[in-house]
Amino acid sequence: MTYVLLGSFALLVIFNAVVTIAVWRSDAIDMRQRLFQTLFIWVLPILGASLVWSLNRPIRSERVTTDLADRVGSSVAVDDNIRLGNDAADLGGLHSSGDGGGH
Repeated sequence: MTYVLLGSFALLVIFNAVVTIAVWRSDAIDMRQRLFQTLFIWVLPILGASLVWSLNRPIRSERVTTDLADRVGSSVAVDDNIRLGNDAADLGGLHSSGDGGGH
């Protein structure tokens, strides 16, 4: 029983230390915020460290664009026609023929 408690405490200290080091290595956080986050990590060990870790990790998302001219190295020019295999009048199932009644 003592080893389980000692092991749990060791894991808690290691996790808090890893998150604290990550906070102090971050360039995006100013000194005051680093101090508050470090205090938060050690006052509320599991909750504080988990919350600080999740909020400070970098968001890795690629920029999504539909502008073909903005793509670096693209072989498609802005005025090139891209054929989708559909008639230009047939957009979203709307046909130009008929009485316009929608039936």
